[in-house]
Amino acid sequence: MKSKKEVATEINAITYSFAFKKQIVDEIEQGLVSMRQACIKYSMHRQTVQRWFKKYGSFDKKLAAMGGKSPKQEILLLRKRVKDLELEKEVLDMAIDIVSEIYGEDVRKKYLPESLTNGRKAKRKS
Repeated sequence: MKSKKEVATEINAITYSFAFKKQIVDEIEQGLVSMRQACIKYSMHRQTVQRWFKKYGSFDKKLAAMGGKSPKQEILLLRKRVKDLELEKEVLDMAIDIVSEIYGEDVRKKYLPESLTNGRKAKRKS
């Protein structure tokens, strides 16, 4: 007896029309439902809806056309800016320390303008 291997010929994939996909993406873009709510409402996997949103959504395209940045892009730029500023602060702190060592004076003292100093003295006398 020969044993035959059975080959699966049927694929259990559900296909959706373009109109249906676009409807879901439009609902999400208009704020009628969140992506999670759309997945629950239409009994779909989140990854499927995300793929459709990326492919058929126009939010990022409209934002780029207007010259704006998406929130993710903005966050990345701000994180980079924070790192740059931290490095700049560190360099300036080292420079202040070197100047303090060379001249023997505390450069870090915080001097107030004369107008603010007079105002503080007047408050203390009262």
